[in-house]
Amino acid sequence: ETDKFVFITTSGTMETSLSGVFAAGDVRGGSTKQVASAVGEGATAALMIRNYLEKQQGNRGYKGD
Repeated sequence: ETDKFVFITTSGTMETSLSGVFAAGDVRGGSTKQVASAVGEGATAALMIRNYLEKQQGNRGYKGD
């Protein structure tokens, strides 16, 4: 899903309207288009992806290492 400027719309957790698909940085609507902000958004997205994957693995009975 995109906004009126064709930037990707995300939730506060950087997840798009497609479950398990995340966006950060210049492609995301509402971003400041600055390097430091993009780096921070990338770090946030990475943490949210990790949380998402851990939940998905938990749903399949995965107990980790």
